[in-house]
Amino acid sequence: MNGAGNELAIERIDVQHEAAVQQLFPSNREYCVRVTGAPATADAAFKALSELPPGVDAQNKIDLGLWEGNELAVFADLILGWPHADNAHIGLLMVSTSAKSRGYGRRMHEEVLNLVAKHPQITRLRISIVQSNADLAEGFWQRMGYRNTGESFAYTAGTVQSTAHIWMRPVGRSTGAQGERSL
Repeated sequence: MNGAGNELAIERIDVQHEAAVQQLFPSNREYCVRVTGAPATADAAFKALSELPPGVDAQNKIDLGLWEGNELAVFADLILGWPHADNAHIGLLMVSTSAKSRGYGRRMHEEVLNLVAKHPQITRLRISIVQSNADLAEGFWQRMGYRNTGESFAYTAGTVQSTAHIWMRPVGRSTGAQGERSL
């Protein structure tokens, strides 16, 4: 990117930003091991930036980056209208190790809320939390207003066999955090 100094900026990103997104994965090694059983692969960013659920059109995929100066601090992957027309699914929200505990994950989530609010058909945000990572993930998502729906499904990735739990929250309106440019 992008901003000068420590200015924060959030923008849409795509496969042209693959290298910046790939740098986030090694700093989140524990997450990768918990959900796949191994450190991130060399193509993890490409997959995050390009893969879609079956039957979803590419125009429904939105990837966002929160930049601190020239460094990508947070990546978010969003699918509009999936798995139901009134849902937006956050497939991944990953914060670099250097940006953790600085409110950047919350800021990115606020931007997701602002973006989704522009799509009146979307009334709920949806995430899935893999049980093998739940102790680290649930607290953040609870603070963002998500609640476990009770729906779950078998989850298998790499050597990990677990359960993924669906959490949701209403969209509602939100404003961006101070000190950053909004989409």
